[in-house]
Amino acid sequence: MALTKPKLSNNIDTDVSIFSDPIVVLKQGSMSADTDVGFLFNRANGLVSNVALIWQESTKSLVHILTNSSGQPNANLAVTGYANVTVGNILTIAGAGIYVNGSLGGPGDVLVSTGSGISWAPPGAFQGGNVTGTTQFSNTVQSTSTTTGAVTVTGGVGVAGNVYANAVYTVTGLRWAANGAAFSGGNRYTANTAPPTSGNIAGDQWYDTVEDILYEYISDGTSSYWVDTVTPVFATTPTTNVAAVVTTTTVETLSPFLLAGM
Repeated sequence: MALTKPKLSNNIDTDVSIFSDPIVVLKQGSMSADTDVGFLFNRANGLVSNVALIWQESTKSLVHILTNSSGQPNANLAVTGYANVTVGNILTIAGAGIYVNGSLGGPGDVLVSTGSGISWAPPGAFQGGNVTGTTQFSNTVQSTSTTTGAVTVTGGVGVAGNVYANAVYTVTGLRWAANGAAFSGGNRYTANTAPPTSGNIAGDQWYDTVEDILYEYISDGTSSYWVDTVTPVFATTPTTNVAAVVTTTTVETLSPFLLAGM
């Protein structure tokens, strides 16, 4: 037989510990949905907060709360806090979301610890680790500087394999390494006079507007000099402008075609 409450009493004192009914109905016969319904667990007769698992009408949700309420009279419970819940997996159905502090979060947001709880936030910076498989970024933002684009990197980038790009733009010039020897290029000159005679580094380029020749400053480990990258011949006598900027005893204007055996 189902357990019933005497009509003249608000309480039931019983030592019944087992119910054979598979379904327990609370607030049977009520004609309105205006009061919290659930179970209140007494803890030390109010010396510490009681705990309740209830359907809360004000939020229209099932909540696990801390309360100083005793369950009498039949009224909504006063919430003093929320009790912990330990569960396994959390399953959502039909695209239902997870709200944190009243916020559902946006697409791609992740749960992060704030020191006093958790909240939704955009993904933060990658903190390091291995990424296996192919990683593809669907963002199509174009890069116009070192801080714009679909992917930006504050530090350096080391790549063991090949790198393919549609176009490469540099801010301070290219930096290459051949057989472990650094080869760099930074400054660009366009003038009908010689570039500075000091401060040049390997890889600097100078376009002579008078002779229509592009020169590049190279170092062979012993000497440093400007090289004609256009004229496919050896020039035993360098041009006036080139001679003005040579800083070593060896001066030659050398074509890259000749270096390649052409």
